[in-house]
Amino acid sequence: VTGRLSAKLRAGFDNTDDALVNAHLVEDSGLDFIAIHPRRRVDHYRGTADWRIIERIRRELCIPVVGNGDIWYAQSALRMFEETNCDAVMLGRPALRNPWIFRQIGELLAGREVFRPSGADIAQHLQRLADGLLARWKHAATTPVGPLKEQLNYLFRAVPDALLDKRALLRQPTLVLLLEAATEAFERLPAEALDLGPAPPPATVTSSLGPQALTA
Repeated sequence: VTGRLSAKLRAGFDNTDDALVNAHLVEDSGLDFIAIHPRRRVDHYRGTADWRIIERIRRELCIPVVGNGDIWYAQSALRMFEETNCDAVMLGRPALRNPWIFRQIGELLAGREVFRPSGADIAQHLQRLADGLLARWKHAATTPVGPLKEQLNYLFRAVPDALLDKRALLRQPTLVLLLEAATEAFERLPAEALDLGPAPPPATVTSSLGPQALTA
């Protein structure tokens, strides 16, 4: 191939015994960098990513190593840098839950005040998503209401259940009605009510499924 070539590996299939061997195979094959998700295949999304595996591989390899797994908050990215010495971080689902997390990571690294989105920012984000989906939608008889609801489910993870009737929003039958209902529901939510800060709020735990509030 032209340009750079990389690989992303899990820690293993049913055990982690060959994690380092497999990482060396990637390096020895001439790839430019490697991303490590330190869960086994059999773990799926369960459990906690073992960042120690990233640190071990980073110590052993000469090519850049990208760390991945359980970076649900911007502060978690900085902690991964510190604990593993990785060259970069990669995140997927956390960016669907908090589309501003990349900005927040950059602001933390630069020592600047970190942006904290409000409900109005979420409403604007949904509108931008809808506009982008409509611009690419090829099915004339339908609208991208389904994919937008899928994105909405990720955004819901940052909103306490008591503040939003999430089921009512997901029952909206058309794109127009969904956007109108979402805008009305989200715009009244202040930034302080949302779990979109750079670090977990008190009484919150994080897992592979995302942040969850502790209940008595």
